[in-house]
Parts: sequence; structure tokens; C-alpha cells
Amino acid sequence: TYDGYYPRQKYIGASWTADLSSLTCDSLGGVSPVLRFEAMYEFDHVFKDSWETMRYESDFLRTGLGIDWKAKIPFLNSKSYINIMPQLFYDKIMDYPDDFELFYSPYDDFWSASLVLYTGYFNQKLQPELAMFYDITHDAYMILPSITYNPNVTWSFKLMAGFFGGDKEGLGLQPFENKDYIGFKIKYKFN
Repeated sequence: TYDGYYPRQKYIGASWTADLSSLTCDSLGGVSPVLRFEAMYEFDHVFKDSWETMRYESDFLRTGLGIDWKAKIPFLNSKSYINIMPQLFYDKIMDYPDDFELFYSPYDDFWSASLVLYTGYFNQKLQPELAMFYDITHDAYMILPSITYNPNVTWSFKLMAGFFGGDKEGLGLQPFENKDYIGFKIKYKFN
């Protein structure tokens, strides 16, 4: 038997978006990148210690900065745009406890970054995608490549993989180092 604990979440957040038209490049398709910033401040966020026996409450700040950009790169795809979406994240535990190590991390602030790239070939029937996440604080990574083939509106075939790793024992994504995978998905849509 396990006891569940679901704390009340109290937070305030904001997002800001701007079109970076000054960075528009005609040779790359003429689409300007979009800059996004999001922040959330959570009051009395509940953390657990490394042994999951004690709870600790502290305010918690989460932020993210990202760019969404569609670019034409002729030698990679001459007929369709390539979507490029890098992001940088920063999280901070405002009052990290001195008396024990939190399950979340032995650090009070966290840096991470992600990158997603995708495009379409043959009138969007073939769609390769690459998603990558790097945990800067814990020196760990996750790489998720995939390719989807949609021959028509009824069938969809997807080949995907996941690769994980890290240098700091037991932290970030390092515990998933032996969980690399390759998968295949078939979808059929009934009319």
C-alpha cells in the first residue's frame, strides 16, 4: 500500500513573444524567427529528499527562452522549410535546504537546453525529426531521432529511437543510460 500526496499548486506565470523581423534572411526563405520567453514562479513547491522520506517546501522559479524559425536550406531540402527550434531553460529552487539533499538534484539551480529539427519531403509524406535535450547542470543528454512515412491519409508508419547518457552517477538522465531503444509504430485511421 502506498500513500499519495498531491499538494496544491499556487503559481503565477507569463509569456512574451516577439517577431525578429530584423533577422529575416531572403536566401533562407524570408521567414523571420520568433523569440519566446516564458516564466513561472511557483509558491511552496513540494520537493522530496533523496530517500523520499521527507518533504520540503520552497518557492520554485522556472524559465525558458526559445526561438522558432522556418528556414529553407536548399542542400537539405529544396522544396520545404526546415523547422529549427532551440530552447534554453533555467530553474531555481529559491530556498534550497541545508540539512538534506533533494531528490530533484543536489544543486539549487539547473540549466538545460533542447533542439528540435524537422521537415517534410515528397509533399510531407516523409517527415524526419530530431529532438535533443542536454541537461547542462548534470552533464546528461537525450537524443530522439524519428522518421514518419504517411503514404496516404489512412496509414502512418514511424521508426523512432532514443539514446540516453550522462557523466554524473545517479543524476539527470544518467540513470537511463541502459534504456536506449528502437521502436516502430503503425497507425491506421478508420473512416
